[in-house]
Amino acid sequence: MGGLRIENFLKNLENESDIQNICILEKEYIDKYYSTIGSRKKTYSLYRKAVNNVKFSMDFKKMVLDILKLSNEEMLEYKKEYREKVKFEHDNLRYINDVQGYIETAISLLQSKNFIDKVLGFAAITGRRVAEIGSTAEFELHTPQHLIFKGQLKTKESKYYDSYVIPILMNTYDFITHFRFFREQYTKYLNNPDGFHNSCSKDLSFKVKVHFSKFVEGVITPKNLRAIYATLASNEFNKNTRKTHQSYIADILGHSPDDLNTVNSYFVYKLKE
Repeated sequence: MGGLRIENFLKNLENESDIQNICILEKEYIDKYYSTIGSRKKTYSLYRKAVNNVKFSMDFKKMVLDILKLSNEEMLEYKKEYREKVKFEHDNLRYINDVQGYIETAISLLQSKNFIDKVLGFAAITGRRVAEIGSTAEFELHTPQHLIFKGQLKTKESKYYDSYVIPILMNTYDFITHFRFFREQYTKYLNNPDGFHNSCSKDLSFKVKVHFSKFVEGVITPKNLRAIYATLASNEFNKNTRKTHQSYIADILGHSPDDLNTVNSYFVYKLKE
């Protein structure tokens, strides 16, 4: 997102008196630079997160946040587009063509000497976001096939999922050994997901295609690793429960128990028989 100028915006807020005009001009810039509703929503979210992280007064923040957001009409359009996208994906599931090859490749990446390769391997095995692997994830042993995970991003300040149990696609003892070494070896982005995202996104997008494209149908992105994991984990570990796949996947991805709707966006793949 090369058009972001959040730091300059925050400096202007601190140094100028006409806060409302600064926000209106920045909104006009965002609306002009980002042509789609989805890209504008994502950009507004980044600005709003940055504003909330600065020690402004609550009234000050409210003034800024009331301007830097989608209009009601745009939000309705965004939700409509999102529903249509999810429906299309549900009607056109993509095949995972080689489960064994996919998992073996992910495990092999844990021993790579390349940081990006390792991140993708850990993400594929655990279903955690790449930024969580690179910056915030902590794992503890639970059973030979399950770990306790801590360090989730995108929780909207909720403490409900401070830590929770997840299945993984390899032996947990071997995984913990690899991950401890990874954390000791790479400390640059610890607790800095924004820095990780800004520095690594391009390489992650390229390398995920190099390593995993041959195992699944269609174009693959780092985010798709989470959806593939959800499909594989639910198929393997939800056999003997009474939970729907939707409820089980919501649990292992760390979604709020009162939100089974968001998880619909992860129903992208199915196993090829």
